[in-house]
Amino acid sequence: MQIWQWLRYRCKKQLYQRRTKLSEARVKAYNELVTDTHLYQSNSDKMVYVDNWDLRWFFTSNLSATRDFKLVKNPEEAEYIFFITIIRDFQRIKNKKVFFLFQEPKDYSSLYFHAIPDSFFIENQVTVISHFENADLFLNNKNCKYIRAFAGYHNFHGATLEILNKLDETERPREIFSITSGLRGIPGNLKRKIFIEMLAAKNSNFDYYGRFNKESFSLKNYKGLCDLKFELLGSYKYNLVIENSPQEDWYISEKIFDALICGCFPIYHGTKKIFDILPNEWFYYLPSLELAEIEKLNLFLKTDAYKTVANNRHQIASFIDKKFGFYSVVEDLVNNRPLQCSINSMSDGDGYVT
Repeated sequence: MQIWQWLRYRCKKQLYQRRTKLSEARVKAYNELVTDTHLYQSNSDKMVYVDNWDLRWFFTSNLSATRDFKLVKNPEEAEYIFFITIIRDFQRIKNKKVFFLFQEPKDYSSLYFHAIPDSFFIENQVTVISHFENADLFLNNKNCKYIRAFAGYHNFHGATLEILNKLDETERPREIFSITSGLRGIPGNLKRKIFIEMLAAKNSNFDYYGRFNKESFSLKNYKGLCDLKFELLGSYKYNLVIENSPQEDWYISEKIFDALICGCFPIYHGTKKIFDILPNEWFYYLPSLELAEIEKLNLFLKTDAYKTVANNRHQIASFIDKKFGFYSVVEDLVNNRPLQCSINSMSDGDGYVT
C-alpha cells in the first residue's frame, strides 16, 4: 500500500469508526423500543429457556401470533433448554430436556465444538439437531438423540411483524446489494470477495455493506455498515446471497430466508439442496462465482422477476416461518411433534410442498 493509499485508508477508518458508534447507538435504541413496546404473554405451561437470547429476538424472529410455550429468563425455571451452536454454562443444567441446535458449516465447527463432560448427557435428556449426517463429529457418540434437520433459523432482518407488513406497501427503488463482513479467512470468503469485485466493476447499481476493514476499503461500491437489515431488504429489488460454505450439502444460512421474509428477491450461491426446500421461482440460482456468470446475472436484474417475491411477501414469510423458523422448531420440539424441517423427509421427496 502506497503512502497516499495508507493516508486515505486511515482517514476512512476514522470516519467509519465514528459512524459505527452512531450505528450501534441507533440499533441499541431500536432494540430497547422493540422490547418496551411489544408485550409477550403466554398461558402455556411449557417453560422454555433459550441460552444467550432475550425477548427482543422473539419479537423480531417470530412470525406467528401465538406460541404454545412460554419463554423464561433463567434456566432453573425452565423444563426445556435450548442451546444455539454453543453449549455454555452446562454446569447449571441438570434434569432438563436439552436441545442443541448447531447452525454453522463444518468449516467453522472447530470454533464452536468443545469438551462437554459425560455427566451432562447422563443428567439431562439431550437432543442434537443439525444438517450433518450424524452427531459423531462433535459429540463422539454421547448418550443423546440426533435429528438431522435445519436447526431452526432465527432471522437477522430485525423487523417486527408491524414493520414487515409495512414493507408490502413500499417501493423498491434500488437494484441489488449484498451485506457481509466475511471477506477473508476461509476459501469461501475469499471467493465471495472476488465475485463482489467483479460484479461491482460490471454493474454500477450494485452496493456492498459490511464492517469497515482493508477488504471492504478496496471495494469502490462499499456503502458502509448496515444498521437494520430490514431497511436494506425493504428498499432493494435483489439481494446477493453467497454462502461461505457453498459446497456443503444442506448447509443453508439465514440469509436467503431473511431476504424472502422481507420481500427481496435472492440471488443465491450455495448448496443445490436449496431446490429441495424452496420453489425455484423464489430465487435466482448462481451456479458459480466465475466471471462468465456476471453478464447473465446483469441481464436478469433488468427484469421484473423480483415482483414474484415482493408481491407475495406475506405468504412466503408465513411458509418459511412454519417450515424453518426457530420458534416453530421450538414449538414442535416441546410438543413432541415431528419437525417440518426434517432433512430426511425432504430427501424423500416432500420438498417444499405444504
